[in-house]
Amino acid sequence: MDAIALQEDELTTLESIYPGLIETNRRDTGYVLDICVPITLAHPTPTRLTTPRTPHSSPPPSADLLLTRLPPLLARLELPSAYPTSEPPRVVSLRAPLPAASGAWLSRRVLTCAQERLGKFWADEAVGGECVGVLWSWWEWLASGEFLIEVGLLADQALVLSTPPRLPPSTFHLLLKKHDAAVARADFEETAFSCAICFENRKGKKSVQLPKCGCIFCYSCLSSFWNLAITEGTLENVACPSIDCVKARASEKVDHAAGAFAEQRADGIGSEVVASVVGQEMADRWQMLSEKRLVDSNPEYTFCPREACQAAVPPSTTTPATPKATPKIPSKVIRLDIRRPEAESKPEKTKIRQDTDPDEASNLWDNCRRCPKCHYTFCLVCRAVWHGVHSPCQFSDIEGVIKEYQDGDEESRARMEKRLGVKGTEALHALIREHDREAKFRQWVRDNAATCPTCSASIQKIEGCNHMTCTLCSTHFCYRCHSAISPSDPYQHFREGSENPNCVDRLFDYVFPD
Repeated sequence: MDAIALQEDELTTLESIYPGLIETNRRDTGYVLDICVPITLAHPTPTRLTTPRTPHSSPPPSADLLLTRLPPLLARLELPSAYPTSEPPRVVSLRAPLPAASGAWLSRRVLTCAQERLGKFWADEAVGGECVGVLWSWWEWLASGEFLIEVGLLADQALVLSTPPRLPPSTFHLLLKKHDAAVARADFEETAFSCAICFENRKGKKSVQLPKCGCIFCYSCLSSFWNLAITEGTLENVACPSIDCVKARASEKVDHAAGAFAEQRADGIGSEVVASVVGQEMADRWQMLSEKRLVDSNPEYTFCPREACQAAVPPSTTTPATPKATPKIPSKVIRLDIRRPEAESKPEKTKIRQDTDPDEASNLWDNCRRCPKCHYTFCLVCRAVWHGVHSPCQFSDIEGVIKEYQDGDEESRARMEKRLGVKGTEALHALIREHDREAKFRQWVRDNAATCPTCSASIQKIEGCNHMTCTLCSTHFCYRCHSAISPSDPYQHFREGSENPNCVDRLFDYVFPD
């Protein structure tokens, strides 16, 4: 068989193996081929991207960049009329263009090595006296990624690629990742799969593959199944309906309501997956039902206090840094703010200040919550914007909050406790105890102390006369009637003709024995 016939047989075989990837042009001197060689590695490979400035100090391969499908190589080959009997094929050009960007993802050194390898393939066959084509061997050497091992880019199950000039590493990272995902999706769409529900063969473009388990169903079957489950409120059925996965869920506890937070579901089914199957409207209903069930069943969850949001908020998972040691201070400092009746006419927020030691302060971080939907950060106890662990909760109507809890029946208390969660309920009980202590103390102050008529400071007389001088503002006042008296002649208030007859001759309250 002459050389041209051997070439035609080899090209026919290659076109049947790689349809649509070879373009042939017949010339007087032989064939000219334009080929596209997709590169697929044996398994997902961690990849490290280097730059010319930092080729050795770059970080180790990232688990975030796992590549299986690399951008294809484009080659132009020339087959002499005497190939494969007495002349080798020649590589006119070999390029590694980066999709959707200028530049190459492989260096000229690597491409030159790959070009020269085609001639070595032919030389090895010629030494053995075999007159066979070597295009398939060279193609497979490239397509399997074996050439990356020979040039030292693929070693120890890790791939190292150099970032093209004038291209940021982050952009290079994104382009490689997008290409890998696009090729994987295209391969899936053109492959036929058997639906695990109706057992009919469907192409991937009419099917859906669930994350984690990898089970595949046609859209119509899975959509009907999940639509019925969402309509009836059986959220446990918004999961993989394959026999093996159903058995696995039956043997272990699965929190299906955690679908509101996809990272907490072992099967990885989140709102994006559900929306792609049943549509956005049904996915929103599933999200709402999931959040409601989650808050009702798990006391660690609560609702966002913003009326326009009301999304389910998970417990805090962040642990603050250990606070520095502070001087020993009293465990609780209560600031009294007792004012005259006219000063109390303006409504003010009630503060209960509790200065805690570092160990107690670290536990207060459990009250910090952040809404995953609107990103509002708030306090679980007072529902206001997060104020830190060293600032007190503020309530515009603390009596109303406490009264709502204490006067409510068991059902209303349970709802309130469920809304607050375990930590919030404990904080509410502590707040009630602190409020009761402060109320009793205020009553004791009213019964046993006097109020300065100028600065409203509370002052208790231990012994002596009823002429008092405030140590804060130096106001002279009567301890009996709490009215200001003249600093130039304070005792006139206790003589005949005083404006308050009840204080006449009552400078002292001592009662003489009979």
